[in-house]
Amino acid sequence: MTCTTTSPPPSPGCGSGPPRWPAGPALAADAEHLADGIRAAAGQAREIAHDLRPPVLDDAGLAEAIRLRVHGSRADTLDVRVHAPAERLALPAAVDLAALRIVQEAVANVRRHAGARQCTVALAAAGDELLVTVDDDGAGLPERVPPGLGLASIRERATELGGSAGIGPRPGGGTRVRVRLPLRPATSGHPEPAPGAPDRRAPQTQPVPRVPDAPEPAPQPIPRAPA
Repeated sequence: MTCTTTSPPPSPGCGSGPPRWPAGPALAADAEHLADGIRAAAGQAREIAHDLRPPVLDDAGLAEAIRLRVHGSRADTLDVRVHAPAERLALPAAVDLAALRIVQEAVANVRRHAGARQCTVALAAAGDELLVTVDDDGAGLPERVPPGLGLASIRERATELGGSAGIGPRPGGGTRVRVRLPLRPATSGHPEPAPGAPDRRAPQTQPVPRVPDAPEPAPQPIPRAPA
């Protein structure tokens, strides 16, 4: 008796030949989108991890640095617009670097969570402060904002320079992130106290009470030896 066996066709990735996967324009576009996103994320992670100062901040200023760093891959549908004064903002190095990182984090949050079509970044100098506003027309904030949305790092960067950061609903729908950065940051990294408020930037120490000197004992007569 002769037995005949039939081998199953090789599965993709097995055998000596190269794997054959379905190909098409949609798959190629998805792969290109993924590759662009990985490259952009890797570059941003390297900069943030080392807290590097991009040369474009010194060469072209904050507004241009934001324009070059907030746009996503070619397949990204989020429309990011940057509004800034026509004249280049003269900012301290620590302030423009913090503003750039804050905007990058805020726009990344919009991409990941908001489901928005448009995001607007606005820069304005008001007195001795830099105002940074990031608006989006997305779904808005949930009733309870979960941790991990990058809000902690935004607030931390602002407070390190004596500024403040807040997040809330945008008029007309969506979300608004608003940050204030002083142009002359406090040296201690904390905001100036309000008039009449205690200064909490440094521990308040109380004077140590002085212990009164103990009275010297009265001299005792020396006993005379018996004759």
